[in-house]
Amino acid sequence: MKRGIWIVAILLVIGAVAAWVLRGQIRAMLFQPTAANLAYGAASPAQTLDLYAPKTGEGPFPVVVYIHGGAFQFGDKRELSGGFVDGIQALNAQGIAVASINYRMAAEARFPAAVMDARSAVRWLRANAAAHRLDPDGIGVWGKSAGGYLAMMVGVTDAEAAFDDAAIAPGVSSRAAAVVAMYGPTDFLQMDTQLRASPCGATAATHDGADSPESKFLGAPVQSNPALAQRANPAAYVRADAPPMLLQAGDADCTVPHEQTLLMAAVLKAKGAPVEVQIFPGAGHVGAAFETPSNLRLVADHFARHLAKR
Repeated sequence: MKRGIWIVAILLVIGAVAAWVLRGQIRAMLFQPTAANLAYGAASPAQTLDLYAPKTGEGPFPVVVYIHGGAFQFGDKRELSGGFVDGIQALNAQGIAVASINYRMAAEARFPAAVMDARSAVRWLRANAAAHRLDPDGIGVWGKSAGGYLAMMVGVTDAEAAFDDAAIAPGVSSRAAAVVAMYGPTDFLQMDTQLRASPCGATAATHDGADSPESKFLGAPVQSNPALAQRANPAAYVRADAPPMLLQAGDADCTVPHEQTLLMAAVLKAKGAPVEVQIFPGAGHVGAAFETPSNLRLVADHFARHLAKR
């Protein structure tokens, strides 16, 4: 009898979670951008963005470039989740527009293509700010997981001409005024060592193999080309004038160890760059902890402080 009660209880919980996820997906499908599928480049159909402007005010609005995750292999600028909608609405409520971007996946083009795309989106928005009622001096970047990695790379590589796409807004800066990166990798070379030493142990994701997301992103197994992996490490480009960063991760993440976030934060602090780091106890990779109303307000407040007209 007790076993039957437990089974019913578990099924009810599963049903409630499924209904919550479905409601979020429906909300996201009904949530329409102000302008959709704007091309910021011509080299690939992936080089597009959707713009979500505040419903009140005339602008020019500060704008946050949102970069979706997906292990460098999948995902879309229109995430089908309630958290995606809530994040945009939290920013819009502060008078901040959002440009959610697509970028080239690893199957289409290897590193540094995705980095170049994210930077190009910033440059395109800056060059076309007037046409979309945006503030060219108030551009921030926010990403999750692989998108968090790309957000950090945008934040620290504005002086790196090697990551410029000369065909997109030539001569225009990719400088970001603020960055938020959630559970993003930094030093690919250390990920497996960190995970093996964590409570995740044998259940953790692996990153050194030829089929790992990071190896596919680089175009070579991570450990086979340390110089390439180091070139892809955002910590290698940190300067004292890096934009203010808010870095978040969960200490139960068995996909991207939270030590990756701590590494980036330590380098930023050592260089004298402004950084705030938050490690959420018990949180894994992705998850509701990062999408609570209070945390999304924190994210929006971070951008509001640093994207305001100076």
